[in-house]
Amino acid sequence: MGEEVRLFVALPILPKLRTRFFNLVKNLEKKNGDVKWVEEQNFHITLKFLGETDKTKIPSVEKAIEESLAPFNSFRVKFQSLGGFPNLKRPRVLWVGVERGGDEMKSIAKELENKLSSLGFEKESKEFSPHLTIGRVKSPKFTDALIEEIKRIGNFDGGGMKADRIHLMKSQLTPGGAVYSVVRSFPLPDREPGLPED
Repeated sequence: MGEEVRLFVALPILPKLRTRFFNLVKNLEKKNGDVKWVEEQNFHITLKFLGETDKTKIPSVEKAIEESLAPFNSFRVKFQSLGGFPNLKRPRVLWVGVERGGDEMKSIAKELENKLSSLGFEKESKEFSPHLTIGRVKSPKFTDALIEEIKRIGNFDGGGMKADRIHLMKSQLTPGGAVYSVVRSFPLPDREPGLPED
C-alpha cells in the first residue's frame, strides 16, 4: 500500500460569498453554542467524499471526474435560508440552503457516484442533498439561543454565483483543524454566454 491522501470532490465558493457566510457565522458565534464553525477559507459544497485514497489512484480518480463532468455546463447557484440536519430541534449540522443550482449539483453528484464506484469507492447510502455546511454541533448544550437566532434570521440571503468549475480537493487534518488544497480543477464549459457571476 502506498502513501494515502484524504480526498473529496467539491464545488468551490466565490471569495465574496465566503465573506458573506463568514459574517453570518460571526453573528451566530455570539450565541455561544457548542459548535465547530467552518473557517472562511474552507467554505465549499462537498459533492463526493472519497476519504483516504492511495496516491497512485489519483490519475484514475481524475479521469473518472472528467468523464462525470463531460455532459455538464456552468450553471447559476443561489444560496437562501438556514437550517440544520436532521432538523433544527436537535441539529448536528448547520447549513445554508441552495435555492437554485441544486438540481445540477444532484445530477453531477449522481454521475460522480456511478463513475467513482467503479474504482472501488463506496456509494453513499443517502441521496445527495445540496447544502453549504457552516457548522457542526458538538453537543446540544447552550444551543437554544443559537437555534432561536437561526429561526429569527430564517430566510437568509446568501447571494448568487456562477458555478464554472469543480475541484478535486485534498484535506490534511492538523491540530488546528482541516487544511484544504486543490489537487486539480475541472472547468465547466460556458455554453450559456452571458451567464452572470451573481
